[in-house]
Amino acid sequence: MFWLSLSECGTGSNCFIVNRLVVEKEDRIIELEMAVERAAEATVDKDRLLEVMHSDKTALSRAVAQNKELKNQLAELQNSFIKMVCTVTVTLCQRCLCGFSALSWMTSVPNILLCL
Repeated sequence: MFWLSLSECGTGSNCFIVNRLVVEKEDRIIELEMAVERAAEATVDKDRLLEVMHSDKTALSRAVAQNKELKNQLAELQNSFIKMVCTVTVTLCQRCLCGFSALSWMTSVPNILLCL
């Protein structure tokens, strides 16, 4: 802290006023320095936040692309499964129905179900 002596100020009242102004200005300087520190910290926080957001955006983009690919693969698997079930069903029905007439087939439904 800076203080003026009586010999430097001239009169006692002037010295008191000047010293009080010096103290106020020093307090204001401290406040401004603290504000600058807070602003610098906020800037660093914003930069970190932007980095995290960019990283999250990249990860989300990858996840969406992977999700689309998995949906396509699932659709292919479902279609293959349906084709396989249809093929197996037709094959079993053909094996079970060999030699049956329409009338005997209708009366033999329980036997056909046993073939499945």
